[in-house]
Amino acid sequence: MKKFLIIVLFLFSSTHIFSQIEDYTLGSNNPLRNYNGGFYDYSDQDVVNIKVAVWGAVKYPGRYAVPNYITINDLISYTGGPVESSNLEDVRVYRTDETGKQQLIKINFNDLMWEDELQADRKIVPKLEAGDIIVIPIEPRYYFRQDFSFWLSVISTLSTLTIVILNFLKD
Repeated sequence: MKKFLIIVLFLFSSTHIFSQIEDYTLGSNNPLRNYNGGFYDYSDQDVVNIKVAVWGAVKYPGRYAVPNYITINDLISYTGGPVESSNLEDVRVYRTDETGKQQLIKINFNDLMWEDELQADRKIVPKLEAGDIIVIPIEPRYYFRQDFSFWLSVISTLSTLTIVILNFLKD
């Protein structure tokens, strides 16, 4: 039994030592990284292109070079779409005009997605401008499976430790 404990301790310690093969720094040529650092180019050579940023709860947040005719809906679809925990009721567009004045425009995309009929008094979604920053906030959600998996791992660890200790005391 003592040999078994020594082998288990050796395995735990060796996995910690050999778990990281090589250190990588930000901006290095990491072979595991196959994206281009958060800049995505969807520009069209025949029209004027603008640079905008999309941050928050989307699949691929970052800076985008896009044609000036696309809408915010198109841009969100270019980002891979909203993730499961995104709050589409509070999408924010931050904009700075020519005079340096900053604007905040709030959009509720759930109204656009889930209403059965179009309404004439609907607020029109603003056109994208160069330098716009679109932020899609994250809405925290509770899932029972998170607590269940946590407590299941705690109980299984404690039961394993109890069995190991009882077998150790038995010998």
